[in-house]
Amino acid sequence: MNILVIGNGFDLAHGLPTKYGDFLNFILILRSDSKPFECFNVDGKEISLDIIDKFIKINKFMNFFYLDEFNEWFDNHEIIKEKYSDEKKNLITQFWMNININYTVIINDTEIHVNKTYLKDNIEYISNNKDCNYDRGKYTKKIWEYIFFIKWVYENEELKNKFLDFHDNKINELTKIKDKLQKNYWIKHFIKRREEIGEGWIDFEQEMLDVLKKLEYNENSFYKIFFDILYYYHQENKENKENKEVIEKGDLIAFEALIEISSYNKDNIIHVNDDEFKEIYSNFINENDDVYKYKNLCMLKEFKISSKNAWEILYSNYEKFICKRLIDDMNNLILAFELYLKLVVEEIQVQGNNKDILNISPIKKVISFNYTHTIKKYNIGIEEIDYIHGEVREYVNLNNNNMVLGVDEYLPDDKKNKYLNFIHFKKYFQRIYKNTGAYYKDWLTTKDINIYFFGHSLDSSDKDILKELLDCENAKIKIFYVNEEQKATQISNLVKIIGQDKLIDYTYNKKKFGTDAKIQFIKQEYKLYMNALEENLQENYYNVMKQLSYINKGGSIEYHLQDCMSLLYIIIDNFFLVEQKNDKEEFKKQIEEIRNTKNIEKLNKLIEDFDEKLKQKV
Repeated sequence: MNILVIGNGFDLAHGLPTKYGDFLNFILILRSDSKPFECFNVDGKEISLDIIDKFIKINKFMNFFYLDEFNEWFDNHEIIKEKYSDEKKNLITQFWMNININYTVIINDTEIHVNKTYLKDNIEYISNNKDCNYDRGKYTKKIWEYIFFIKWVYENEELKNKFLDFHDNKINELTKIKDKLQKNYWIKHFIKRREEIGEGWIDFEQEMLDVLKKLEYNENSFYKIFFDILYYYHQENKENKENKEVIEKGDLIAFEALIEISSYNKDNIIHVNDDEFKEIYSNFINENDDVYKYKNLCMLKEFKISSKNAWEILYSNYEKFICKRLIDDMNNLILAFELYLKLVVEEIQVQGNNKDILNISPIKKVISFNYTHTIKKYNIGIEEIDYIHGEVREYVNLNNNNMVLGVDEYLPDDKKNKYLNFIHFKKYFQRIYKNTGAYYKDWLTTKDINIYFFGHSLDSSDKDILKELLDCENAKIKIFYVNEEQKATQISNLVKIIGQDKLIDYTYNKKKFGTDAKIQFIKQEYKLYMNALEENLQENYYNVMKQLSYINKGGSIEYHLQDCMSLLYIIIDNFFLVEQKNDKEEFKKQIEEIRNTKNIEKLNKLIEDFDEKLKQKV
């Protein structure tokens, strides 16, 4: 029996924005207070450039409008039928059908080539010339079409209200948790960490692990600073329970202070002299703060001789308070992530099946460490899928979630069953609590199993499950890797999970495990198109394939071919190196021929040839 195990690399290989960094980008936009439609006054004459920029960026992740829903909305309102002809509807429908490809180019055009003055001039131009011929460029005109359409809607009060209702319904689920995300400790911490380590990368689970390790009591008396901050903020406001803002400010300062001071290379505050102590403390407490009391500093200095047991008791009490707040914020974070995957990622049409996956035949069972349903789009007779970390639900309940996002056990054996305040963050607890199931355990009792890992880094955060799979006596393990760097990472992670001696045994002892070693590494022979492209061309090529899919399924050539050809031209122009000039010119020549003849058979052949170039680059 063949069992496929997939990680986030599987979704990424299909061009889906499922990195934590993608989600964080979306949250930053979601937390913004403005709506796209606020760029217009009631008379529709003024447009805010900042709002336009925001609107362009958010459409990288999400289309608020879908053609079928728009047509239904259009047809069901008498005011539109009375005031606007079918011709107007057809123009809007045509624009909608190309909205994905348009925004891809618009985003690049606006962010890279269009400066603020140019943008403002064009907005004024289209606002003053309703019948303009859009002589500013083939693709740039699309955003002006859209702006003009919103302006047309916005100038009619009744129509504007109906359209805004339609828009609000599309993002209603996300905005319900907007306020909770504004003050979310985890979101704040992740944003801060990404600024420190670089925008392109953030690992929520690793960052969460680092924080939790610092929060566990480790005999570091620096925690007294944290306790006192909490103490005086709450004491000063205990008579005024409505002053939540000040208390929450204290909570936040205390949390940030705790994370910061826990990283000091000091074993104990007793070794810190008075000046150093005051400097550390003053980093988090402003003496001009209206709730600042100098007596607290004096009291803290006296705490330097406090007993260890006293601090253990004090920390134990506050640990529960800290834990509850962080659990609530973690649940809101997971809920927001689920909504992002449902409303954004799951709406993206996946193009093509990975041939390495198709070559594993038949695949009867799948163990998915992902939350998405991408694997279901493979029509290959899969009988059962075990979503080991939960899955995106069809109907999201804002009061709970079923997705697992946390850390592996990090405490030593003598403490892991004793210190349980942070158990809610452990993956094994979440899997039991959320009842995500462990159907795979029954599968492992079958004889002659082949377990294929695809798109999985084998990170030790899933150590308990991975170890069970790797040590299964009935199984041979096949691990796909993209390049030598990933293979090295996977080997290192395997050492952390099963140890170097067992790994050596599993990879070399063919006599013990039959004709082949128990663990084998397989180089991926096929990568989906965008993987070999530079990052700024990946989305363009994805949309080329999307347009090609529409055409091959009988869609209108007129609607899709020109955009497909133009984007492909841009990609090829940037893909080939200088020394590959002849290859570049040959592809361009073919593009122009296809553009003129509308020969879809030649278009498919051109894509196949370009795929081969991508494989060679990998």
